[in-house]
Amino acid sequence: MFNLRRIPKPELDPIYEAAYPLLILPFWGNPVPVRVRELSAAQVYSVGDISLIETFADKVRAKKEPTMEDLNVYTERQHRLCEISLVKPTLQEIMVIAGTHINLEEIKAGLAEIKSRFNDAPEGLEKTQLKHQYDCMELQFKFLLPPDFMAAVVNYALKINATDIKAVTEETLLDSARMAVMGHDNPADHLTGNFTDFNREDINRRAWTEYHKWKEQNARGRR
Repeated sequence: MFNLRRIPKPELDPIYEAAYPLLILPFWGNPVPVRVRELSAAQVYSVGDISLIETFADKVRAKKEPTMEDLNVYTERQHRLCEISLVKPTLQEIMVIAGTHINLEEIKAGLAEIKSRFNDAPEGLEKTQLKHQYDCMELQFKFLLPPDFMAAVVNYALKINATDIKAVTEETLLDSARMAVMGHDNPADHLTGNFTDFNREDINRRAWTEYHKWKEQNARGRR
């Protein structure tokens, strides 16, 4: 059986360096060295239904008053993406350092208590207030990592700034889907640019959605 331990350490270093390059990313504005992996399409979709063509972050910014639930969903996804992409240090190791001034066990106990009271409370004002209190405390727990750091990690892991995915619009999605119908292939086959496998999956899914919306609108117009 092939055993990596038999390979001398110097021979492993170039492979490790190539796979997980050392990055200098902002952490509350201060530069810190970390190693991050680029994520595959399967890894990204394991976090949830994510699209870079119209990201959840864009929707949050577009809303004048995002709800606590919106913020929690967004932050949860960012944390999950950081968790599976951070190599050294890991997310858990960073959380320990970042949370030295916060009693994490106390927050977890508080969340459990509020959740128990929420489950037992009847529908009404008290239940609504408990949910708001829970969301606020949960958000405090999740925001141990600074936004600039999470954004930088996710940008690298998803290659957001290294691809042309942000140039894709609803119009180009619809056009590519129409051509895919005629060519009996995929919408991404009709878009040129620098795209990852995840980008192409994203394009295909969103393009077919736009195409079916367009067909439904045309069908209603003919009635």
